[in-house]
Amino acid sequence: MPTAAIHHWCWCGNLCASWCSRCEDEWYCSPEHLAMDWPRHRAHCAPKSNWSSSSTSSSASTPSPPMPPCVAPEVLQTPSRVIQTTKASFHGMVFPVDAERPKLVPVNLLGMVHEGGVVDWQPVLAPILGADAEIASMIISTGVGGEPLRFPLQVFFRSNFLADGSRRNHAVEALTYGKARHDWKGPIVALKYSGQFSAPAHVAITSELNKKYANRVLLDIGLCICVFDLIWVGEGVIKYGDGCYWYKVTFRMVVFRPARSEVIIGKVKSSTEDGIRVTLGFFDDIYVPRDYLPVPSAFDHNEQAFFWLPPHHWTSDEPPSTTQLLDTDITTRLYLDRNEVIRLRVERDEFYENEPGPRKPETGQPGQEDRIEDDADKKAPYTITASVHGDGLGALVWWENTEQDIMEE
Repeated sequence: MPTAAIHHWCWCGNLCASWCSRCEDEWYCSPEHLAMDWPRHRAHCAPKSNWSSSSTSSSASTPSPPMPPCVAPEVLQTPSRVIQTTKASFHGMVFPVDAERPKLVPVNLLGMVHEGGVVDWQPVLAPILGADAEIASMIISTGVGGEPLRFPLQVFFRSNFLADGSRRNHAVEALTYGKARHDWKGPIVALKYSGQFSAPAHVAITSELNKKYANRVLLDIGLCICVFDLIWVGEGVIKYGDGCYWYKVTFRMVVFRPARSEVIIGKVKSSTEDGIRVTLGFFDDIYVPRDYLPVPSAFDHNEQAFFWLPPHHWTSDEPPSTTQLLDTDITTRLYLDRNEVIRLRVERDEFYENEPGPRKPETGQPGQEDRIEDDADKKAPYTITASVHGDGLGALVWWENTEQDIMEE
């Protein structure tokens, strides 16, 4: 079939079949070259079509007008119409040819918005791999030993690196200790599909540390809340067979561990004859034993709560016994009901390191794995023993009038 030459050329010298959708005067072979030429072209880029002059439009590489019928389809393939472009920037892992370690570099992302709102994101890799490079890519989802990677990688490289005179890639050679299956040449770019590549290193490190330590009890340290700050961050290292950066860091963590005699405020979570369990919302293992309750106090089985009898309701100078307390008028009692906000004083804390419990007898089918003890049977790794015996301690409502009297005096 006879063909006709395309008389439009990109600034790089390649034939092109797409133009700038704003002015329809400049021609480009790829959206990447349009983006690279935009600083020069924007000075005289004037919108022509109605849609390209809207407030949401920007320069984009779109198919040219219909070409003469003599142009063969295999010579000119017209992509779908692009009505807008958007840009983003993130970090990619580059394996340079002249260094032994890969590094993170900013990579621009060009998003081409097609008709219907579909966005086609393409990384602008020409500044890294070369403007004249034929770029190819491959998806890597498993490591060298066959284990699945935490995040799949898409690796971009020069497809003709074996024939274009590219130098040997020393970063790949050093990372694989010279055991790579192929003799890679030219620069290589690796991008992750998900994870923290788009975030700065300190943000990604803080996020990973919080995932590991937040809401976790460290023995003899306390309950970890969140990372406070990073004191020192070492150089990122890539392990053999893994596509992630690993850092040695020194950091400070916000930890919950109240000091002895410290006064805190919480809510009554539950009550039994042995004492009261208190919660702070984020920590539930605070216990007030029966002996650390106000004197005199008793457990009301009907209300399932402890109560205290103030001294002005005593019938004598001596505190009443438990039997006498249960015979008192209910209107004279001060209860520590469930969800009551109370003030308590820390007496001591205790750490306990759980170990795997004994296996239960086999009850299932042959070959079924034995079950370990339920988590409910395990002891809490960190508990606090507190007291509500003393002036100002106990339910906050008990002392409201007293505090007002003190303020007035």
